[in-house]
Order: sequence, then structure tokens, then C-alpha cells
Amino acid sequence: MFDINYLMGSLDVLKLKVCLNEYIFEDEDMRESNISDISARLNRVFSNLRFKRNLNTTDKNWLGNDIDET
Repeated sequence: MFDINYLMGSLDVLKLKVCLNEYIFEDEDMRESNISDISARLNRVFSNLRFKRNLNTTDKNWLGNDIDET
């Protein structure tokens, strides 16, 4: 989570689209079939109280960023 946030400034959108197609949209085991599905799933995960609580107690926040901003 924190690594992805750090790398957002250097994101290659074309490579991201290739990865989304290969690892999510073309994967029969994944339920997400479009970007809206991915967005909805991420919103559910990031708004989950247990997920937020776990982020608050992790030692992986090497940048010391605010959890809500991340």
C-alpha cells in the first residue's frame, strides 16, 4: 500500500493498462471486468475499518505518511 502510494508519481499509465488487462480482466478467477469494478472493490477495501486499523499498526509505513491521505 505505502509502496504504491510512493510510486504514484512515476506511474506509467500504458504499462498499468497492460497489467490490468493481463492480470485482472483476462483472468477468469477475477470478478472485476472493467475499471469501474476495480474502483468499487478498492473503495470497499480502503473504507473497511479492519483494513484501516491494520494499516495504523503496520511497520510498513516507511514514509511515515498519514493513513487517511495514503
